[in-house]
Amino acid sequence: MAYRDASFNRLAIKDYREARDWYAERSEETAARFVEAVDAAVKQILDTPDSWSVVSGKYRRVPLDKFPHSLIYYERTEFDVIVCWKNDWPDCPLRVVELRSDIMRLPSL
Repeated sequence: MAYRDASFNRLAIKDYREARDWYAERSEETAARFVEAVDAAVKQILDTPDSWSVVSGKYRRVPLDKFPHSLIYYERTEFDVIVCWKNDWPDCPLRVVELRSDIMRLPSL
């Protein structure tokens, strides 16, 4: 699998910190398990982004293991384009821009 990056909405970060702190006030061990559950959910999203339930439009939901929280996410695809000279991957799941065929369509100078 190609490496993917995750970015987080500032309000989601705020919610995460508040939940972590709430658990930490009650038990450091529970707070650590909460952090681990969030980390595991983010890894699951990065590994298999299309595996989770669609909740609305492009948004998907991953429930946290053993906590009453979920991560809501969407996959950003605006950069999922391959630019190459010759496309030798006919079943590519991404949009492919093949420069060779584009150049052949240019008018002669």
